[in-house]
Parts: sequence; structure tokens; C-alpha cells
Amino acid sequence: MGIEYRFNEWRISGEKATIWSPKVYQLLRLNASNEDINGFNIGKILYYHHVKGFSPPEVKDVVKGFNLIKIKSILRGFGRHAGYESVQAYNTFMELLRDEPEMLDVVFGN
Repeated sequence: MGIEYRFNEWRISGEKATIWSPKVYQLLRLNASNEDINGFNIGKILYYHHVKGFSPPEVKDVVKGFNLIKIKSILRGFGRHAGYESVQAYNTFMELLRDEPEMLDVVFGN
């Protein structure tokens, strides 16, 4: 008797889970020295601004825990609040937006 491992499959329904691309994993793995700035949050800010067309104050209302200065510096891709991880996440997000925009909807869309 052994354990039957079923990866990328929902346990109850048996449906296959959506497989993410390596670029998405690269974006989500990025962590900054600050706990609230990570690849997922940076990607979410960039997603709502570049894909959904939200202005920075509207992004602030959706993505909680970030002030407007930090959001604007992340949207520019550099700045005092951005840091190296933010620049790397910005570049990775822009590559995803150019090459695999459907993956962004899967990860960040509601």
C-alpha cells in the first residue's frame, strides 16, 4: 500500500489545475527585504495599473497596505522605495505582459 500522489489536480473534483509558466514563478518568487514588498504584491500593483487601467490612487484602494509614494515608485520601476527586487519584478512583469498576458489574468485576475 502506497501513497498515490496526484500533482496539479484538485482533490475533490479531480480537475487539472492551471499550470503557470516559469516567468510567473520567477515573478512570485521575488522577495524584498521588506515583508510587504514581494513579487506578488508588486505584480498585483502593476497588473491593476497596466492591465486594468487603474490610476495610482485607485490602485491604492485595491491593494491595501501601500502608500501612494511607494505605489508610484513601483509603477515607475525604480525610485527610493522600489529597490532591486522591485526593478527585477517590474522587468519580469513587462516581459509577461508582452509575451504571456493570459497568465497575468490567471494569477492576478479575480
